[in-house]
This record gives sequence, structure tokens and C-alpha cells, in this order.
Amino acid sequence: YGLLSTAISPGIDLVAISFDATSDHVLLGQTSVSFTLQNQGTVAADNFGVDILYSDDAQLGNGGDVVIGTVDISAIAPGDTLVRTVDVELPVELLNQRSQDDDAPGQGADYVSASANFLGIQIDPDNAIAESNEDNNINETKGRGLDDVTYFPWDIDGNGVVTPTDAIFAIN
Repeated sequence: YGLLSTAISPGIDLVAISFDATSDHVLLGQTSVSFTLQNQGTVAADNFGVDILYSDDAQLGNGGDVVIGTVDISAIAPGDTLVRTVDVELPVELLNQRSQDDDAPGQGADYVSASANFLGIQIDPDNAIAESNEDNNINETKGRGLDDVTYFPWDIDGNGVVTPTDAIFAIN
């Protein structure tokens, strides 16, 4: 007698394979993000979106996140990967507010901030696609669906440290 198999088809399962902000220092709020998605299922996924999120913490999907862009995906075949690179512009007013909340003025010229915010993606945020696993569309680990970024309004030359040279540039 042979064994009877009752394997369940995984259908569609969209996951982030990689995610990176081209510049982790978002001077003037501008950078590009690049991400790779994979359909780990056995059925093609058609017509869904990917939200690019700006977060003040490493937990995407909670109250402090702002959608800064949406990428429309027309289709991804089963087992295939899809790579996209998108230019994004973060809201400078929000960047300024968050940086001031994290690093109060008057810290001195050689102060190095430990503040970090995050860019990440949420796959199919509108649940347009029925997936076998809806829990892996957001909050992937760093490098897979999330990347840390910094913004220092006082760091004019963009090297990540506020120096006397930055002050000279600001005064001029």
C-alpha cells in the first residue's frame, strides 16, 4: 500500500528578502530604498502594493509610523523574486521634530547622536492578496524589511557628527 499525501498548497506567501536605504544619513530627508520581495508560494500574486514606512522605532506598524511612499506591484510569479529601487523624500518637519526630541540643542560641537529612526516596508498593507502567512508582511529583521537611518539638522556636511565646520557652514 502507498501512503496517502494530504499536503496543503501554500498558495501565496509574500516576504521581504532584502531592504536597504542607499544612504543611512538622510540629509535633507532624501534617499533611495531598494528592496527584494519573494513569492514563496505556489500561486502567482497579482496587483498589490508595498508601503514604504518611516518609523521612530524598530517596530513597524505601531503608532509612530508614516507612509512616505507606495509602490504598486502588478505581479510576482510563484518562487520568483522582484527587486525595486525607489527615491523617497521624508518629511523634513517631522525629521526636525524627531531629531530635536532625541538630541536637545546645546550638546556641544563633538556630540555624537545615538538617535536612529527606521525605514521599512509593509507588503500588501491593504490585504488585497490572500496569503498563507499574513504575519510575515511587516516587521522583518534589519536588512530584510527594515534599515536604520539618521538625520541631524545641524550636521551640514552629512558625516554623522556635528563639528565646528558645520557651525561655520550654518553661520555663512
